[in-house]
Amino acid sequence: MTRGILLACGEVPWERALLTAAADARVRVVRRLVDLGGLVQAAEADTTGATVIVSPALRGFAERGLHAVAATGRRVLVLVDDIEPPWLTGGGFATTRVDGLAWPTLFDDLPAATAPAVDLRVLAGVSGGVGVTTLAAVEAARAEGSLLIDAALARPSIAFLLGMPAASSGLIDALERDEPVGPGVLTLAPAAAPRVTWDALEALLLRLAPSVTRVIVDAGTVDAPLAGPLLAAAAHPCLVSSGTPLGLLRLCTLAERADDAPVTFVVNGLRAPALGTGRADTVARRIVEEATGRTPLLLPDASAACDAAWLRGSVRALVDVLPALVPNPARIAA
Repeated sequence: MTRGILLACGEVPWERALLTAAADARVRVVRRLVDLGGLVQAAEADTTGATVIVSPALRGFAERGLHAVAATGRRVLVLVDDIEPPWLTGGGFATTRVDGLAWPTLFDDLPAATAPAVDLRVLAGVSGGVGVTTLAAVEAARAEGSLLIDAALARPSIAFLLGMPAASSGLIDALERDEPVGPGVLTLAPAAAPRVTWDALEALLLRLAPSVTRVIVDAGTVDAPLAGPLLAAAAHPCLVSSGTPLGLLRLCTLAERADDAPVTFVVNGLRAPALGTGRADTVARRIVEEATGRTPLLLPDASAACDAAWLRGSVRALVDVLPALVPNPARIAA
């Protein structure tokens, strides 16, 4: 994750210059606050270690509240111009005057924001139609506190599979709000897909509420625009292929890009006729192991159970049918 700030400056003429410098320095504005009370609450809830940048022009700015912010253990930087309360001097707060300030230097010593303590799992298919969306929905249903995100920009389909309005774009709403994101489902309408960027998604991951314990992302196919950075950021990236010879070939080809980032290789929908004679799982495992030196996670053909579950509108019925996507010691380059 990149560096992040909680910004609470009030109405000041230099805010645009600050935001431009932050963007150039790849500093994420985790949240923007309009009063001191909101800043105290945000600092207490934030789990990223974001630095607080505040101005005396903030509504409700007072010594007691600022000490409450500092008590959360994060760095507090006060930007002052013509308003500088006497108690700031010697109060233990870092202050910087904006008169003549070279804005890019403001972020030179900014500490890195840390990723929230959350299990981020990103699923991407080596091609389309390999069951990524279904597997992502099932993974999210396994645990309370899960957040399911549809980031399959070419063909978002989580809303359709879960029986939600096809035009809903909870993901866009979450990206455009400066509020913590809790457990649930963030759907994406196809028409809104061009508005989703990696920078916006990265900022969203810095705003997760403490109640979120697991984030599951459907990234579409591995060659999609957001798949690379999402897989690189994930604690448990998963590459999914079909159990056909072509699917296994694509999976083995991707394994040649292996480096030090963990990946679970998943072979989904194994059927005996697809691989000729012998047990399908044995043949598929041998093919992947001989090509990559790694053991894949093999999932049986559960198309009948999946169809029945979707018809009933209950993805939870598949939790006992499909095994969890436990990470394997495989790695892939972004």
